[in-house]
Amino acid sequence: MCCDITEEVLVSLYGFLNREGQKIPFAEEVDFKKSTQESLDSDFIPQEIKDIIKANQSEKEASFKGIKVDVVQQTINAIVSIEAIVANVRT
Repeated sequence: MCCDITEEVLVSLYGFLNREGQKIPFAEEVDFKKSTQESLDSDFIPQEIKDIIKANQSEKEASFKGIKVDVVQQTINAIVSIEAIVANVRT
C-alpha cells in the first residue's frame, strides 16, 4: 500500500516536471543570497541557527559565485533513485 502511494506520487511529480519543468528557473547565486537573508530575517529560525548562518557569511556567499543549480533535473534524478528503491522493496 505504502509503495503504491509512493509510486503514484513519484509518477505524478515526474509527469509534472516533464510538462512544466522548463518554466522553473535554475537556482542562481542571487537566490542563495536571498534565501540566506530571509532565514536571518525569519521569526521562525532560532537565534542559534541564525548565528551559525552568520558565521563566515561572506565566505559562504562567495562560494555561490557563478553557481547555477538545475533543481528540476536534480529532482528528476532523485525520483528515479527513489523509484529504484521502491521497486527493490517490492521484490
